Amino acid sequence: MKETSEAMIDIVLPWVDGSDPAWRALRNKYMGESEGDSSEERYRDWGLLKYVFRGFEKNLPWVRKVHFITCGHLPPWLDTSCPKLQIVKHEDYIPAQWLPTFSSHPIELNIHRISGLSEQFIYMNDDMFFVNPMAPSDFFRNGKPLSQAGLDVFHNDDLEFLGILNTDLLAINQAFYSRKTFFKRIASFVNFKYSFRDNLKSLLLTPWCIAYYPGSPFFHGPSAYLKSTFEDVWLKNLDLLEETCSHRFRMHNDVNQYLMMWWQWCSGSIVPSGIQKKLLFLSMDKPADYLSASIKGTSCPMLCVNDKKTDKVEEKMEAVIAAFETILGEKSQFER
Repeated sequence: MKETSEAMIDIVLPWVDGSDPAWRALRNKYMGESEGDSSEERYRDWGLLKYVFRGFEKNLPWVRKVHFITCGHLPPWLDTSCPKLQIVKHEDYIPAQWLPTFSSHPIELNIHRISGLSEQFIYMNDDMFFVNPMAPSDFFRNGKPLSQAGLDVFHNDDLEFLGILNTDLLAINQAFYSRKTFFKRIASFVNFKYSFRDNLKSLLLTPWCIAYYPGSPFFHGPSAYLKSTFEDVWLKNLDLLEETCSHRFRMHNDVNQYLMMWWQWCSGSIVPSGIQKKLLFLSMDKPADYLSASIKGTSCPMLCVNDKKTDKVEEKMEAVIAAFETILGEKSQFER
């Protein structure tokens, strides 16, 4: 099978320094007028960003450009003259009427407006790391993103997040749902490349698809997208996306980037892949020694270290940084 050219794949990485006094002052100014989510976990920085960039250099050397999104502040160690790095400020691509924003959703939904962004790109957050080598064909083949589609019933203790997923799903049902469409795409939802558990779940939920899509799984890891997908979603859901972008903080009736992911599934724009098997998901509420051993010992190429409300933050931070120094200790071209 034809490999995707390395010159055609970019990475989009948003970041915020939640400790920046100027940013905090601006956020606090607007918090009083918002009913949205402004919790500290949305913005807390564990000091791990340099290992994200080291992972790019060591394990994804074929990436053409890293588009680093920031409200304006930058980590002091970042070498902004690096030829593979493009600094993208919010005002560079998000329409002015939605700024300033303290929600990840306008930042995500407007990605297609970034100047120079390639048609094929990987979107990821700053809690995601490439810790073992990957190839372009792990993300794109014949111009299509690799992704793991499926059916699921939403379950999460974050009621706001469930509301967002349901808003995504409503838009998907309105745009795509019909029995004919679903069964035409059945090979994307049930596929031998997926795990037995995921396929069984999709098969058990298939009867619900007589009337509607019951739900889709969400994947918190580096994800392959087409810029044209974002453009298509905006064209067909303008009012919904503009409403989300008008919220300075996350709201339960927003949509997020999973709308774009599921749109790719339902439009037949993906190559089925067991990508979820390649991600190790760790939560910061686990013990420090467990986090350290998992980071140093994983054979998965992708790793997510997800922030949660937890105790012993400093102890865990030290353990996690020490573990990353073991596997990604060499300075990258993105550092001064």
